[in-house]
Amino acid sequence: MPLPAFDNFSAVWIEKTKSSHGHGGVGWEFGTCLWSPTAGKTGHNIYKNMDRAKKGDLVLHFYEDAPFGKMVDHYFCGVSTVSDSAQVVATEPPSPGEWAGRGSYFRVNLEGFMPFTDPLPIGTFIAKNGPALVNDQPGEEPSFVLYQGTVRLAQGKYLAQCSAHLYSLLSAAIDEPVNSPTAENPREQRVKGEESKKPFDYEEYVEGQRARREANFFVRNPQLVRDAKAYYGATCRACKFAYEARYRELGKGYIEIHHLNPLSERNGASVSDKLSRLNQVTALCANCHRMIHRLIRKLGRSVTLEEFQEYLAS
Repeated sequence: MPLPAFDNFSAVWIEKTKSSHGHGGVGWEFGTCLWSPTAGKTGHNIYKNMDRAKKGDLVLHFYEDAPFGKMVDHYFCGVSTVSDSAQVVATEPPSPGEWAGRGSYFRVNLEGFMPFTDPLPIGTFIAKNGPALVNDQPGEEPSFVLYQGTVRLAQGKYLAQCSAHLYSLLSAAIDEPVNSPTAENPREQRVKGEESKKPFDYEEYVEGQRARREANFFVRNPQLVRDAKAYYGATCRACKFAYEARYRELGKGYIEIHHLNPLSERNGASVSDKLSRLNQVTALCANCHRMIHRLIRKLGRSVTLEEFQEYLAS
């Protein structure tokens, strides 16, 4: 069973969030805290689970974010533990998204966030487990519901309690071990037996995943890379930076190739069907290449070269 034993924790929670607001922005980053308004728009106590989470509880993170995989989906992408009970704060996060202007917020600090090497697409998880997902869950706020004959994630449930039944299904679906708490520190978690040596940097993690997938794509399409460099040249199409002008002989001919729709590989079509024409890629310097992907994540959709240039000029 890859996840720690369910009985090691007083409670296990599922955070279901998305990339559209960057999880709140600086100081509120994904994996460092849970946060929500203290009340719904109509004043109802729909976020009461935030006040129920206690020190030592386990949190399973479901994140809807393109860089986690090849399909637009939520991904079970990591675990953490609650480091202290909820605080009520009046300070609004820098990027509150749809939760802006609520006045006061719950904040639950986390520790020991551990991302999975291979996050689990929830769509795949649902397809494999089907109706079993809607059985034996806390009836008050289930994480999965049956809607018009189809099992799906419950809508609007930012933090839901995970049952032992659901936990066992999720654990069986994870391909990598998350070791049980050690005797020396019963709340400490390790992935593959290795203790984290530095704080988790979500931005670097997501960027690293993006870079690996894009590199693998172009490894499979070397002729496209050669043709793009020959067609576009070695000057950044966004900011006009030229490596040769800055680094002389060392930078001669260097440029990075970016495919303009990084979501294009997500619906099961073959690579040759989805991305083969020069007008689907462009040439960018390393800085613009990284920033255009950050903009893609922020907007949750593809970004044209013209849109990115307008963003730089604004």
